[in-house]
This record gives sequence, C-alpha cells and structure tokens, in this order.
Amino acid sequence: MVKVLIAGNLHDLLREGSSFLNRADVRVLTAISNDEMFQIHRTERVDLIITQIDMPGMSSEKLFSAIRADRALQSVATIMVCTNNPGEIEKCARCGVSDVVLRPVNPRLLLARAQQFLALYTRESSRVPLSVDIEAVHRGKTFSCCSLDIGASGMMIETDKILAQGDSITCSFSFPGAPPIRADAEIVNVPRPPRESRRKRYGMRFTKLPDEARKAIQAFVDLQSRAAA
Repeated sequence: MVKVLIAGNLHDLLREGSSFLNRADVRVLTAISNDEMFQIHRTERVDLIITQIDMPGMSSEKLFSAIRADRALQSVATIMVCTNNPGEIEKCARCGVSDVVLRPVNPRLLLARAQQFLALYTRESSRVPLSVDIEAVHRGKTFSCCSLDIGASGMMIETDKILAQGDSITCSFSFPGAPPIRADAEIVNVPRPPRESRRKRYGMRFTKLPDEARKAIQAFVDLQSRAAA
C-alpha cells in the first residue's frame, strides 16, 4: 500500500476526475496545517508528501527540518507548490524538497510528477529472494540472522533474537556481485513465521545505506526479476 499525504487545498484540486490516486493500492491522507502534516507522517510514514509553501501552523522550513532530522521520516519524497517568486522558490530550496511546482497549478502536471516519484518508490520496494548470513548489532549486542529477501528499501530477516517494531539495528552482509554492505535499519513489521519454523521473522527498512550499496542491491533485484520473468 502506497501512502500519499496531500495538503487539503491541493487535494480538492487533484481529486477531480480519475487519477492514480483513486487506485485501490494507494491510500490518500490530507492535512490542513503543517503541524497536522507532521503528526500524520510520524504516525503513517507516508511515501510522498504533496504540499504548498504557505500552509498554516509551523513554518514549512521548520516542518521539513524536523522531517529530515528524523531517520524514520526522512526518506519521504516531497513536492511543494509555490508562486513564481524568488523568495518563495528560495524557501522551497531551504526545505530540501524533491520537486517544486509553480502556481497556477496544472493538475495533470502535478499528478505526473507525483506518479514519477511513486514509480521510483515501487521499483525500490521490489524484493527478490536472497539467503545470506547477516551479522547484526542491537543496543550494542551482536546477534546472527539470515535474510529471506532483499530490495533497495529493506529486507526480511529470520533470527532467534527477540526484536520489536521500531527497534534500530546495524547489519553487515555481502552477496555475489556486491561490495560488503553495512547498513542501519529499522524493524517495521513483525510477521508471523510459518508453523514449522521456530525462528522469528522481521521486516526491516534501511534508514542509512551507502549509495554504492543501494545501487548494487537494486542491480541485483533487477537482474533477478528479469531472470524470473
């Protein structure tokens, strides 16, 4: 499920007619202030934010500073709408948004930009099977686990270690065709393992992954996906 958070006024503009926002696998959330936007993103961990520079509440600079400072929130893609004014465009740059759309807003253009970001998200979220041994560290203690699958955004692991959703770990592993990888990750879900397995399973999302490693993982995923097609 892809989650998109949209400023209220822009949602009113974009919901007219049919678009990818109406798909069953897309969940749309709305906010009427930057404070509400931050609370929703902190709770829902959305994949894309579509907003405008002049939202009520805390300043947009403060909002995005808080988002970028939080490892669990900072990977979100962002599109910001503003006027063709040097001051507002500079504010958007200070926010560190992914893209800027100028007023008057062309809904088709804005939706196309949003779809581009979500297509990238979908590609990076693709997983392929991978079984490798992993050395991981949680709260200063090392433990062993193995992977079940991998994608550029994260992986599924299996271990005897007891972890909880929201836990942070550092993991080190390697696989053919990739350099040794060391990544920080967050446990984002705890699925129930098969009845025949006594080990625990955890879905984790990479929160800090070197670009070289991300590219190597994505190349591996693309290769395996083509081979399976």
